[in-house]
Amino acid sequence: HIFYGFRPPEPKFVQPMDLIQPPEFLQAGALCLDGKPGGYYFRSGSTTNRSKWVIWLEGGGWCYSNISCELRRSRMSALGSLVSHPKQKSIRLYFGSADPGTNPHFHDWTHVVVPYCDGSSFLGNLEQPRWINVPS
Repeated sequence: HIFYGFRPPEPKFVQPMDLIQPPEFLQAGALCLDGKPGGYYFRSGSTTNRSKWVIWLEGGGWCYSNISCELRRSRMSALGSLVSHPKQKSIRLYFGSADPGTNPHFHDWTHVVVPYCDGSSFLGNLEQPRWINVPS
């Protein structure tokens, strides 16, 4: 539960997740706004719960026009590309913690975090990126 005005303590044990960008993503058209492949952060679960999954789709808001998508791609690169994303990332939220005291329900599950980079809430399907000129 999230309560406004209340900030829980930092999770005790945060295990880093690796950025995975399979070559198949390019072939399948799973692309960011910059035309490069999308990807996901992955941490394998442990024990008998490794077959259970926590999947988090990061938010970022839609771009609603060619110009807004181009601005997002060129000036807000973290929302239109994975190029600036680290190869390894620690998710500092309770559901991402591998500590059973902090996260008793999901600590040993497999975790996937999908960074937002397509401008369309993971629903886009353009064959090629669309480049336009944006006034400066």
